[in-house]
Amino acid sequence: MTNAPVVCTSPCQTCTTSTSCLTCIPAYYLSGTSCLICMKVCKTCTAASTCATCFSGTLINNVCTCSVNLFFDTASKTCKSCSTMYANCQTCGYNGTYTPVNPPNVICTKAVPNYYVDSSTGLISNCLQNCLNCTSGSNCLNCKPNFIFSHPSCVCNTSLFYNSANGQCQACSVVI
Repeated sequence: MTNAPVVCTSPCQTCTTSTSCLTCIPAYYLSGTSCLICMKVCKTCTAASTCATCFSGTLINNVCTCSVNLFFDTASKTCKSCSTMYANCQTCGYNGTYTPVNPPNVICTKAVPNYYVDSSTGLISNCLQNCLNCTSGSNCLNCKPNFIFSHPSCVCNTSLFYNSANGQCQACSVVI
């Protein structure tokens, strides 16, 4: 009589019984006869905070780290630049203190000119028309060249007119 093969319960890769693991699937490590999850940045590890290989980034002192100006995206498990994660974002940061065990979400902290980061939603939105920098959709800090602030919007300087065809303030031309 031959024994039926043992079917392992995930995250066990090989086992002696369904719950007594010998080896683990990637992103888990063996602790006794159980498989425990590695840090999110580790592809494989030998203990909770000891990476053996990385999904992305560089292994330094058993910790996976992204290069300067790159952030670990937990969804894709890759190091990405801020601009590839968020359109119209100039600077990113982590929403909380970064730890390799549980890296927080990456958020946009500063938008490119003509946009702002909504402090309540974290979404990147347009400033008012002709506003160069703003802190909200209704709070313009400075206007585009040749525009002046006239609460709540930016308008052409008094000696200029607004050309809706090109969105620019232009000098009036006198035809005699």
